[in-house]
Amino acid sequence: MNVLDQINSTTVVKGQIVAFKTLEGIQSETGGNQLIGVSMLFLMLCERLKQNPRDVLDKASHVLYDSLSVGTGEHTRAIKLFMNMEIKNP
Repeated sequence: MNVLDQINSTTVVKGQIVAFKTLEGIQSETGGNQLIGVSMLFLMLCERLKQNPRDVLDKASHVLYDSLSVGTGEHTRAIKLFMNMEIKNP
């Protein structure tokens, strides 16, 4: 299955798992370092997998908002709560 098919067929739960693992990995850094590091990784992944970053962000936006309405919203809310508690905004 090609990357675009994988993007289009991913599940909310799989996205939530990767989001949480990534959040755990960056929690000890400062906000600016977190944003730049995650953004760099995102852009490098898009380049490596030959995907347009804007298209991927658009799809991710739909998955995020769908996650709040398809019965798994509690997991997305838990990730947001963890982020609010662990990621400091000076």
